[in-house]
Amino acid sequence: MWRAGVLVGLLGLLWAAVAQGQPFPPVGLWQDTLAVGTTRVFVLRPFMLMPTVRVWLDGAALDSTAYHLDAVQGVLVLADSVQGQQLVVSYRTLPFRLNPVYQRYEALPFVPAAVVHSEQKAPAAAKAPVSPPETSLNVEGRITRGVVTGNRQDVTIASALQLALRGEVTDGLTLEALLSDADVPLSPEGTTQRLRAFDQIYVRLQNQHGQLQLGDYQLQLGETTLMAVRRKLQGAMLEVHLPGQGLLQGMTLRTSGAVARGTYRRQVIVPIEGVQGPYRLTGAVGEPFILVVPGSETVYLDGQPLVRGTDYLIDYATGTLTFTARRLITAERRISVEFEYTTGNSARTFLTTQAHLALGAGRQVGFLEATFLQEGDGRAFGKTFGLTAADTLALRLAGDGLATRPGAEPVPFDPEAPYVLYTREVRQLADGSMDTVYVALQAAPPPGETVYRVTFSWVGAGKGRYVRVGQTLNGMVYSYRGPGLGDYEPVRLLPTPMRQQMIGLRAGLKPLPRLAFEGEWARSRYDANRLSLRDAARSVADAYRFWVQLDTLHVPLGNVTMAWQRQYLGARFATFSRVQPVEFARRWNVALRDEAESSGVFLQPTTQIVDEGQLVLHINDKNQLAFELGRLSQQGTFRGTRQAMGLQLGLADLAQLRYQIEHIQSRDWVRAEIGRWFRQEGHLAVPLGEGWTPYMEVLHEDRRQRLQGSDTLRVGSIAYVALQPGLSWQRPQLEANVGLGWRWEQDVWEGTRQAAGQAWTLEGRLQYTPGPQFRTAVELGYRHRQTPPRFAARYPLTETIALHWDGFFQSPRQFARLTWRYAVRSERTPVLQEVYVRTGPEFGQYIWIDFNGDGLPQVDEFVPETLPDEGVYERVLIPSDTFMAATALETRVRLELMPGRQWATLRPLTLVTTLELHDRSQDVAAKRFSLLDPSRTLEGRLRLAQEVYLWRLHPDYGAELSIAGLRTLARRAIGLEKQHRLDGRIGVRYRVLAPWQLSFTAEVQRDRQMSEGLSSRTYRLMQRRLRLEATYTLEAQRQLSGAVALSQGTEHEARLVVWMLRMPLTAELSQARQGRLLLRLEPAHVWANGPPSGLARYLLTDGLAGGWNLIAGVDGQRALPGNLQLTLSYHARASAAAGFRHTLRLELSAIF
Repeated sequence: MWRAGVLVGLLGLLWAAVAQGQPFPPVGLWQDTLAVGTTRVFVLRPFMLMPTVRVWLDGAALDSTAYHLDAVQGVLVLADSVQGQQLVVSYRTLPFRLNPVYQRYEALPFVPAAVVHSEQKAPAAAKAPVSPPETSLNVEGRITRGVVTGNRQDVTIASALQLALRGEVTDGLTLEALLSDADVPLSPEGTTQRLRAFDQIYVRLQNQHGQLQLGDYQLQLGETTLMAVRRKLQGAMLEVHLPGQGLLQGMTLRTSGAVARGTYRRQVIVPIEGVQGPYRLTGAVGEPFILVVPGSETVYLDGQPLVRGTDYLIDYATGTLTFTARRLITAERRISVEFEYTTGNSARTFLTTQAHLALGAGRQVGFLEATFLQEGDGRAFGKTFGLTAADTLALRLAGDGLATRPGAEPVPFDPEAPYVLYTREVRQLADGSMDTVYVALQAAPPPGETVYRVTFSWVGAGKGRYVRVGQTLNGMVYSYRGPGLGDYEPVRLLPTPMRQQMIGLRAGLKPLPRLAFEGEWARSRYDANRLSLRDAARSVADAYRFWVQLDTLHVPLGNVTMAWQRQYLGARFATFSRVQPVEFARRWNVALRDEAESSGVFLQPTTQIVDEGQLVLHINDKNQLAFELGRLSQQGTFRGTRQAMGLQLGLADLAQLRYQIEHIQSRDWVRAEIGRWFRQEGHLAVPLGEGWTPYMEVLHEDRRQRLQGSDTLRVGSIAYVALQPGLSWQRPQLEANVGLGWRWEQDVWEGTRQAAGQAWTLEGRLQYTPGPQFRTAVELGYRHRQTPPRFAARYPLTETIALHWDGFFQSPRQFARLTWRYAVRSERTPVLQEVYVRTGPEFGQYIWIDFNGDGLPQVDEFVPETLPDEGVYERVLIPSDTFMAATALETRVRLELMPGRQWATLRPLTLVTTLELHDRSQDVAAKRFSLLDPSRTLEGRLRLAQEVYLWRLHPDYGAELSIAGLRTLARRAIGLEKQHRLDGRIGVRYRVLAPWQLSFTAEVQRDRQMSEGLSSRTYRLMQRRLRLEATYTLEAQRQLSGAVALSQGTEHEARLVVWMLRMPLTAELSQARQGRLLLRLEPAHVWANGPPSGLARYLLTDGLAGGWNLIAGVDGQRALPGNLQLTLSYHARASAAAGFRHTLRLELSAIF
């Protein structure tokens, strides 16, 4: 104890002795609004100033104990004990306008009045003038180095580098760089339009002749060519522009070498009738748990790209996709996703070289282009993944298939190992055979018994012997079921070293302004397994494309454009990105929906030739007629022809008509099918003036797939007619659109066409903003389907709903302010498993206490930290492998009344009412949402709060009364958990004299919780607290406070009674532009009668031991000479019964 006192004293002397530091540069004001979903980690803007941070959850202010903030990186971690839906964070940052590598949308700064008011009291100092450097290079950022330690945790190095350089190095040469080595955890950011890259590192040098970029960058080449590629990489990219002379207009050289951040994949999602999501993205071999590279995804619905945040939400951490109310998902929709993902370490490199030569004197008449691409695993592949000689042999024998190795390996017993430990036993099965089984440890093993770390891999539904189960053990546990009764096997899928190469030539010629020729040739080499020679002979293939266009040929009716293209793809030709249209299979009647997926490469299965021609007659800007002819040939397997016509007419703003008709004929020798597909669609709109536009949409399809030599229809021979009249209205303050659709379908039943049902669909959108006092936005999608009994199994759901309604209202005198949100959607939901992951003190919030003494961490033995930087575990909810159909309801209403704006006698009074309801229920009829029925609700939360304030903003006195009720239901992997909680609070504050203020608080809390799987989480707590505090403030720079707090708590089931007396003393010293120091000393005494340990006792005592406890803390920041800043955080807790515990964080930052 005396050593800790000496350490604190020495640091205090150092603090007082330092010279005056340099002031900080001017700051920027920001406010972010975030949705609290499955994540508790939010990435904001870096270089935040701690004293300016204000956090509100659902309109209520949060103190610093409810979240952990990394101000340098701008990462906020919300405590799991805090529940809510909408998080608002306002803060100020140093004015470093860093340019992220990958950025879709950059939010504009917003200056809230509350932040401006608070900053006027303590304005930030302007940056001291410095001598201008010889160059215009600006250096901005912060470098932080420090340590985090404690007597019950290992020493952790705190390191953060966020450095930006921008400016002109020499004449004509500019430098732009962003360096960062901070370890920022990935979080789901798919609910916002703004996407930041994590751990960005790049340096860019640029002049008029080219640029060089090192670090993170996005490579994008030739979107419509055979060499098309789009990747997020880490490495080096060089681009050089060489001037031309004579017929040579110029040359551009691009070359890059990098490491791929993830594996490229295209996945086709089969939608479920009435389910908006979530739909899971998986790895190339079906891995259910992948990490999607942020911003790498492109989602297509019916062939059209969607917008993240508007049309869909994505959780990058869990790889799940959910569609918003704007896009109603039904069984006939077509969904495909192209994305990059990672599952662990990667040694895959990516090399590119491209040379582009422009030709022509005066105008460009042609070009030549050569490209080389290579992606593959490096020579250190085996070392990176820890492959043994046996693993290498298995890969050599696997060819292009999968190779595995046993997933069990003996390890020493460690109760805090970041994985579940297993024992091995031999069991006799029902048929008399024997099988080796791995069983998860339920208690510490006897000395000398061998334990195993076992890796389980997903091998397909019903193809394994193990299943995932929910248990009290911390971690993902797999249980043996028997051969063919599970989805997992105790094997590790061996990563396969691959190599893909492509070389290509592309040329274009434009001899006349209206005549253009273009052609390209490419050769690919793809080896799915570099260690094996079994399939190497089939790895090389060629492809070519030729295109010609005659543009703007004058004819009596207008202008004609003609184009023709041939594309040849050899068998096993491998491309780096998709080169076919998104809906290639539908375009040629290859399949009802495109089912072609990719596992990092698009591999052409057989030789394919496509010939297509187009003729377009442009009568004027609003009228045109188009004809298309095409032929597809896949050697020995498929042949198809296609004819299409499109018409667009506009009659002087009186009417607008679009019509398209297609006819496809096909023959599939593999399936022995002859197909015919007839499609047509039309859209007619008639503007009526004043923004009113009625419209009518008509869609018709008839697809017949017959067995060769027979009239029997095959599966997929569908037909439907759809009509959708609608009305749109657009005004300066209003946008509205509503449509009512009817769809009649036919499908195949026992070889003949039968009526498959009909559906009515209502879709609408409304956005109305008449002024600053009112705004609302509504998106609605509803579908009701009637299905004959014979097709009922294909379409089990009869109703689909997706509704989102937001609004804001404020009375003219601000007497009342109302905000609301209402959302309903049909979806699938997984069962969540609670797991605690060891992350270290930076983001950990929990500690492990072995309450039952079995030596193994149980889920209910992880409790919130009691000292800052003490927690090293983070709570994570992992979704199950299967999903259940559900309907989700979300309601939030907040009403704030200030009667004083209307009646002067009630001026001191403020009323705030909050209602929150979240219910994810299996009751698709949505009749029991508000009841949170345990038999139907999968996850629900109901909270009702009433707050009453008197003189809320008065600086000298005020009072508040609040009461809140909370009810939750959650069906977890370990069983059902229920909670009923009631909180009441009364607070009064009064300034006795100018520097003195007294405050009194009384609180009552009743907490009942029931858990089917964890007996320690079944309790009935009652707590009562009284607190009297006195605060002395001198010149807003020095503040002393002392309090006496008495609390009494009981747990009825265990007959536990706890009395606690706490006497916290705090002192805060601050000086503008110098620093801030906060000292805390708190004696506490605990009297307890009942069980000596357990979760209930921990909650009632706040983790304090029986008898006297002493809590101390020091937090400070100090500006040092040379733009340095010292940060100290030391916290300790001592008691005779529990010993001494302390944590220390010491950091030194250099600010540029």
